[in-house]
This record gives sequence, structure tokens and C-alpha cells, in this order.
Amino acid sequence: LVVVALDPRPGQLATGYVQIGLGLLCWTVLSAVLLLALGWRRAAPPAGRAPLVPVGTTLLCLFMSAFLFESADPDVMVAARVLVGLGAACFSLFAVVSVLEAGVADRN
Repeated sequence: LVVVALDPRPGQLATGYVQIGLGLLCWTVLSAVLLLALGWRRAAPPAGRAPLVPVGTTLLCLFMSAFLFESADPDVMVAARVLVGLGAACFSLFAVVSVLEAGVADRN
């Protein structure tokens, strides 16, 4: 966040945004793993609703990439495409988390 906020160079700005996108992807994976672990041990009942973490992280990645697409710098354009890919990976985890939640609900 400090890199994104304080460094005016576009290359550094793009790197900071990609690092934030990677953090969002890791958070999405962690939510899927925790859902599986807590549901398997029956420590947490299933919510019975669509998981919002993958959807939220997808929207954040796409929102950040929209800001980067506004730049004309080629390095920043590559970072914007990477963020779109990270958003797609987060969205694919939405299906995985939904299947996990449905399986946990059937098990309980």
C-alpha cells in the first residue's frame, strides 16, 4: 500500500497493484480452505448462501485493473491484464467454494 500511495512512477504503481491482487487471490484461497476445514470438522454450520469472498475479490481485482487500463504506459497495461487474470482466478474459486459449501451442507 505504501508503494502504491507514495511512488509516482507508473512501473512501481503497477507492481503495487499486482501485489494487492495477489493478496486478494490468496485471501480467496484461504477462505475456501477454511470453509472446507471448518465444515469437515463440523465446527461451523454451512451458511446456505452464496459465498461472497470470491465475488468481492473478483470485483476488486477488476476495479483496480480498470484504473490501470486508463494509463498509456505499456508496463502498466501488462499489469492491468495480470489483474484481470487474477480476477478470473478468484471468480473460478467461486465455483469451488460453492461446491464445497453444498457438500458440507449435504454432510451435515
